[in-house]
Amino acid sequence: MRNLLLLLLCLLPTLTFAGEAKDIADDPVLEHRMMLLAEKVRCLVCQSEPVSNSHSDWSKDVRQIMREKMKAGATDQEIMDMLVERFGKSVLFDPPVDRETMPLWLAPFILLLLGGL
Repeated sequence: MRNLLLLLLCLLPTLTFAGEAKDIADDPVLEHRMMLLAEKVRCLVCQSEPVSNSHSDWSKDVRQIMREKMKAGATDQEIMDMLVERFGKSVLFDPPVDRETMPLWLAPFILLLLGGL
């Protein structure tokens, strides 16, 4: 009896360990589509890392939102528009060329010209 109690006390800590939950959709096609789209979204916590590779809580939340929107039938463009509306254009790895982002697109060329003088 004493040995059984000792064995249970030794095994008890191993029962309390839980592995990290994987955030994977039930549908592998949907998961692949989400990961392709997540490659285009910048993690706002990590800055230089895409949401698809980041382990931050923010990225996990964004991936879950993307999965839910895809299950609801949203297109990739609708999901990207929603993310830009919610977090701004800085969430995109490839921001569109418009009046706000024109300095970002022209700066390398201007610096190249100034460096050549």
